Formats: sequence, C-alpha cells, structure tokens
Amino acid sequence: MIRTGAEFHSENKKLNMLYERAHGILMSSLKPFGERRLMTEAPEGNSISLFSGILGAQTLAYYDFSVALDCVTSFFVSRREDGRLASSIALKGEYIIPRYERLTGLCFAHEALEFFYLSKKKEVAYLERLYRMLVDLDTYLWKHYDLKSDGCLAILSATDAEEDGALGRFAPLRLVQSGTMHNVPPFPIRAVELMAEAYAVRVALAECASLLGNGQQKSWADKAEAVRNTIREQFWFEGEGALFDRDYRGGAIEHLGVNVLAPLYYGAIDADMADKLMTLHVLNPEEFWGKMPLPTVAMNGKGFVNEASVGFNGPSRSLTYRRAIRAFENYGFYSALAELGKRFLTAVSEQDLFPVQFDPVTGQATGLEAGASYMPAASAVLEFIKRFFGVYVEKDSICFGTFATQSDETATYRFTWGSDEYRLVSERETVSAYVSGKHLFTVTGGTRVFTDWFGNSPRVVNATGETLDCIFVYRNRTYSFTLAPDEIWQEPAAHSKGN
Repeated sequence: MIRTGAEFHSENKKLNMLYERAHGILMSSLKPFGERRLMTEAPEGNSISLFSGILGAQTLAYYDFSVALDCVTSFFVSRREDGRLASSIALKGEYIIPRYERLTGLCFAHEALEFFYLSKKKEVAYLERLYRMLVDLDTYLWKHYDLKSDGCLAILSATDAEEDGALGRFAPLRLVQSGTMHNVPPFPIRAVELMAEAYAVRVALAECASLLGNGQQKSWADKAEAVRNTIREQFWFEGEGALFDRDYRGGAIEHLGVNVLAPLYYGAIDADMADKLMTLHVLNPEEFWGKMPLPTVAMNGKGFVNEASVGFNGPSRSLTYRRAIRAFENYGFYSALAELGKRFLTAVSEQDLFPVQFDPVTGQATGLEAGASYMPAASAVLEFIKRFFGVYVEKDSICFGTFATQSDETATYRFTWGSDEYRLVSERETVSAYVSGKHLFTVTGGTRVFTDWFGNSPRVVNATGETLDCIFVYRNRTYSFTLAPDEIWQEPAAHSKGN
C-alpha cells in the first residue's frame, strides 16, 4: 500500500489555524466500524454516506491512503446483490447497517477510480473489483429506472433524491379532473441529476476498461455518449440556458436549485451548455452568486426560503462548496472557483465555525443545531487550501496550486507520495515548486501549474479574475506571457519533447 502524507504551514497565523482546525475535524470524524475506520459527517457522527463520505475520504487519502481506501471499499462489501449501492452505512451499537434510501447526489464512480491513480496504478485488484461493481450498478440503474425503455432515467419519489422534500422541485401538479381541481404528484420524474450520475458511471467504466485492457472501452464510451446526447435532447432548454427535470407527463419542472451543479460535477454536459449555465445562472448575483454563493434554491426563485434551520430551501451548504470544486474544474472555471474559495475560507475563518450551512445573503453560519464541526466543511477548507497553496493528483497529472501570499509571510506545503516529495513555497509575488528536493519551477502567483507525474509538459492557467502577466522559470528555461482569466499557456512542443 502506497504511503502518503501532507502538511501545510503558513506564517499567517489565521490561515495556519484554519488549516489545523480543519485537519483536526477531518481526523476526528474517523470512527471505528468493526475492523475499519470510516469517515462520518462529524466527530460525533455514526454513519458514512455517499453524499459526503467518499469526498472526505478523498481528502484523507493525502494523509493516510490506507484508511481512506477502507472508506471506499466499505461500499464494495455493502452493496446489494442486485447491484444497488448503499447510500449510507450506519453504526448502531455493535451492528453495521447499510441503508438504501437515496439514489441521486451520490459521489462514487469518479471518486473511487481516483484512488487507483493515487495508488500510482498499483492496486490492480482494486480496479478489477471496481469495474465489476460499476457494471452491476449500471445494470441496476437501467433495469429499474428506465421506466419506458427510452434511455431516460426517472426517480420514483422524493425519497430517491438527496434533498427529499425540498420546496418547488417536487411540488404537486394542479390538474382539473371532472371539473374539480386536484393536486397530483409529479412522479415519476425524469431526472437530470440521475442521468448525470449514470453518465459518470459509464465514463468511469470506459476508463476502467481502458486501464484493464479488457476490450470494452469503446462500448462503454459509446453508451456514455448516448446518455450525454439524451441529456441535451430531453432536458436542455436553450432559451433558458438551463436543464430542467420533466414530470410524468413530459412537462418541464422549471425549478432552479443547486442541483444545477450536478451535470457540471459529473461532467455530463457539453462545454457550450456549461458556459451558458454558469454565466446565466451559477454566476448570476440575483440567483446563485450572492455573498455566500450557491444557495440550495435560486434567491429569486419562488421556492427560496432563507430559513435558519438545516434544509434545502435556501441556505448555502458547505457540502455544495466541496462538490463545486470538481464541478468548476471540469469546465475550466478556475477564476470563479478561486473567488468561491476565498469567500468560503473567509466565512469559516472569521466565524471560527465549520457549519452545515450559511445564510446566502449575510454569510452568517446557520443550522447550528446540527453542530459547528461538519466534516464536509473541513474537507472543503483543506481542498481549497490545497488548490491555493498545495499539490494534488488528477489522474496522470500533478496539479500545483500556485497562489502567492498576500504579504511578506510565506507558506509551505509538502505532499509525500510514495518515494516522492512535492514541496511548494509561496511568497508575496511568486511560488516555487520542488520535487524530491530539486527545483522544478518558479511562477507568478495567482496561477495553477499542471505537469505529468514526472514534472514534464507544464501548463499554466490564470486562476484570477484579471489579466495576468506571468513569468515562468521551468528547469533551465524562462518564459513570459500574458493570460486572460482561465486562459492556459502550454510549453511549446519542441521544448516539451526535450524534458
């Protein structure tokens, strides 16, 4: 089993304390479940879920890969014979109880596959198990939820959805029957989110097949593309720049909730759709981009209720920020993600709370009856710090978060991965990277740098909201270039081949 370790130190005492507190909550949320230790939602929690548990395990993998992997494989052994995954696993006294209550909002396929790359592609037996498991899950979904056998998956009731009874999305239809008005449930609902999950499963299967060399890659890739095409054809409304579920009659359910992020998170829509969805809705200050962005319902929507108690009818959830990282990165929205991260880290640090949710208008933590040591909030803090000042693995790439510090204070991030150590030193204007003690590059702050596992083929992206004049000193070469927000510079091929 590969050895991992990560540490961060900043001369900025506030930032350093934020990191230490987040790390403490993450580690305290590990609880014994029989022979395993699993990632619960809080230090006092007693269950691991596929909504947040595997995301927490992804963060944990940079500190203890073996324990993090146990969190993933716990869902291997708890799946039903028909292929359905438990949405959560609870500990009740001496009993470990899988629950199968939810179907959408699950974070598993891509996340579980990521662990194979973090093993440096050494855990082949794990990959084979994951492949068989995802085949069975795909079979289950299309057997039981493609009700009309037409390539569209439907949820059967509100209990299939993560948010269960959120206002607006599952409101009954008002229909006239025999001259009398009736409230009629909209189910079964053809659901964008479930389709996007199913797409992610098939993409992961294609990737597993490629890695295993079993000859099934094209078949799964074609099946995934068919789902992606159906999402565009059946759920995308070009004039609205949005995706809407459809009720049992085929009518659009024009409800804008934070589940608009789901197709972005699962990578299930085309770039033109993502651009329009982000521009018109996600980054719209009147809808989802308030003081604390990404409320569970658009702020100008009729279903928006800014309540203080924990719920899905308005407040901005810490788990959403954790998920938004992948959603934004999938489509290259690095500068918006940096702004999101700054607002989130500021709110957590200033209030010294790691809550379930925030008031989207004031930015104040709410829902404190659920506690102020919420593991997904701690995971999100650690992931944002990693993307600003640290190092992470994304499949065959090493990604360096190269944000400079805001003063003369320095920050240092170390990531140990097997026999390799990656170190980033952030200063006021520049950031320098070292691999196993050797200087790799120095770059203007406010960027991200991507290389392969060996530091070759570098790419630099502007992760700020402003045009950036960059200096990039890489090995024995120096480059200067100007980047617009989210624009990417890549080393010329002639030089790249010589690395």
